[in-house]
Amino acid sequence: MTEELVDCQVNYGDTLFGPKCDISYYDSIASEMGVTRAFVIPSVTHELRTKNFVEKSCIWEVRNGKTTYRRELLYPDGKKKIEMHPKNPYHLMNLHALETIRSLNKRSKIKYHLLAKVHPLLDDEREVRSLLAEGDVVGIKINGIATHTIPEEVPEWIAEVANKSKKVVFVHTDYLDRKFVRQDSGLSPELCDIISRNTPEKWLDWAEESGAKKLFLAHLARMDRESMARINHSKSFAVGLGPDGLLQNEPYRLKSYTNWIVREALKAMEPDKLMFSTDFGWNVFDRKNWWNMDWGSKERLLSEMKSLKYDEYKTSCVLYRNAMKFFNIGNGE
Repeated sequence: MTEELVDCQVNYGDTLFGPKCDISYYDSIASEMGVTRAFVIPSVTHELRTKNFVEKSCIWEVRNGKTTYRRELLYPDGKKKIEMHPKNPYHLMNLHALETIRSLNKRSKIKYHLLAKVHPLLDDEREVRSLLAEGDVVGIKINGIATHTIPEEVPEWIAEVANKSKKVVFVHTDYLDRKFVRQDSGLSPELCDIISRNTPEKWLDWAEESGAKKLFLAHLARMDRESMARINHSKSFAVGLGPDGLLQNEPYRLKSYTNWIVREALKAMEPDKLMFSTDFGWNVFDRKNWWNMDWGSKERLLSEMKSLKYDEYKTSCVLYRNAMKFFNIGNGE
């Protein structure tokens, strides 16, 4: 059995519209799982508690067809400050996350790296360059749902800055089959629209047009077979596996659904394209119960690779070699 295990997606912090991602809890469980390195991502639409205020950023709303963004600061005396269309809305959260992983690295068995989150429309080039210059930062994360943006809106300078720093652009991918959206899903028309426009196909188009040299597509590329074929034929693309338990239970968020999505992904993708990830925080079976966490992803993956007769080297590629090479934290040899 391999001595290394890289978790490519670990969420950190409190979020307004999802789980509370406690990195200390993750550290204790992941250490027992054998995780040796992990890529931490500041939580989407975060709620950050500082000494002076609570920051909520960046909250979007669609009115009359126009998207607005706001940052809220809540003070101990009850006063509130609202900033509309704030510049660099994730600045404080990224710095906080960076400090947190550096502190963890002094005592944890796991070596933590940061994927700084970026807002394609509100962050400026200087901010992103500064983040990517940090040694513990391995790339940037763009979540089109949390930022209410689509790949076509992402400026080319983001790819240029990432390329120059030799670091990764990590993106949330999505898909929505509206025929099967449940009435109680909590998906508004505005949310359905932005989900439908953040597909793997659109992100691959953006990467090819912008010249991005390293694009990581989360969530099994939503089992989009055409996109998987494109990924297989390019050195610039890679795919994360997590959170396979939740993905399995949300067929309307996958373009091609089967009862065994991990097995089918392993069959569809080349071994050097897939990377292990838990997507901690979202590693659940049901969004209505964030505390019922799924920690079986590694064992399911090992079982499926064994059934497909993956040899030791191919297995190690998915578990750690691919990630170390793609994210420049080792040569993966």
